[in-house]
Amino acid sequence: MATIVPPQKPQAQTKTRLQYIVMVGALGFVLSLVAVFFVEARRRTPRGKDRPAPAGTQPVPAAAGPDAEVAGATDETMALRTVGSGGAGSP
Repeated sequence: MATIVPPQKPQAQTKTRLQYIVMVGALGFVLSLVAVFFVEARRRTPRGKDRPAPAGTQPVPAAAGPDAEVAGATDETMALRTVGSGGAGSP
């Protein structure tokens, strides 16, 4: 003897679809964060002697401007200083 199930009213399967949408959104968010960190890491790599400085930058003369007392500083130190910072002795 077979059990017959009476026909039921069809219902939308929204739970599975919603789970997929949330997973895709989370994956997109993670991928965007990874892309941002990758781009930032690539931009922050130190420039070696074989890699030129980015276009639009000019080398700072060693003994010019308000930072004349740091004439012996390396190129990296000079690049980190801002114009008008006052020098090494200022607060």
